[in-house]
Amino acid sequence: MNEIVEQLKERVAKRADQWETKLVYNLPRLDELNETTILGSYSYSLVSSRVRYLKNKDLVTVGDMVEAPSTVARDYLNLEYKRGPRIKSAQGQAIMDGLEAMPNYAKPDKYDHGFYIDIKSAYWSIMQIVGWNVDYWPGNWLSAGRVPDSFPFPGHKIARNCLVSAGMKGSITRLLMPSGKLDTIKPSGNLTNMSLPKLISDVLNCIAFDAIQMGAVYVNTDGFIVKDEKTAGRVIQLIFDWGLTPTIKMEGPGAVKSSGAYKVGENASIPYKLRGRESGVNAVRLPTYSAWLRKSFGFWAGKRHLDNLHNGG
Repeated sequence: MNEIVEQLKERVAKRADQWETKLVYNLPRLDELNETTILGSYSYSLVSSRVRYLKNKDLVTVGDMVEAPSTVARDYLNLEYKRGPRIKSAQGQAIMDGLEAMPNYAKPDKYDHGFYIDIKSAYWSIMQIVGWNVDYWPGNWLSAGRVPDSFPFPGHKIARNCLVSAGMKGSITRLLMPSGKLDTIKPSGNLTNMSLPKLISDVLNCIAFDAIQMGAVYVNTDGFIVKDEKTAGRVIQLIFDWGLTPTIKMEGPGAVKSSGAYKVGENASIPYKLRGRESGVNAVRLPTYSAWLRKSFGFWAGKRHLDNLHNGG
């Protein structure tokens, strides 16, 4: 662990030597930029002046310096894994063709004593079972890779979730000056790993589908709202059965209005307070191989549990 921290510190320090870093509450507006700039969620990099603006919320402290969580995640993966898992071309095609969004479901309803249940650290917990470089061909095989247990910031939710997004195929947005136009560039593909987000999406969609069948009136990625204690118990057991850990975040009277708009006990989301009209949504996709996935994922969850017991974890 200490070795990986020292290596991360070296990378952050080298970047600080090459770029002038400015911490800001909000990243600049595009019309405030006067040179070609690489645009990120947590940082903007001005190419000519070699200035990096870092959004000071959610930064990761590395030694006596700070860095964007996405950058820390990529640094760690490059140091620890070097590259994403090697997969067959047909396997990659199957993953991309079947890639679904995280589950989203809302059935407008009211309840006298509801429960908001979530899966504790869902992305991180799944990585703790199958590793980061999991080998996954949906419906054919699931072979666990190496767990990122040397990641020095397991308590930083955004940084650990960036371990997943770092491997997703995407593009980098760039503001071109003086034209003011936006274009995209492809990043290095050495960390490409679509198996992991595909597996996470499949697992969460499977759990969401069963939770809805049990009576859940709301699902958003890894969070569930149910209307009564009996249903809460069933959903909690469902999550346990997948080898994951459920937590009750809130409970009490309330209602679901739409996706993102809910009230449970004293806790009400901002959209709930602002939105008057109710609207349902059902964006949950059950894989055709859900029974196979539950068995395959359960095997690795059980194995990790036994390994942890054997190692005193």
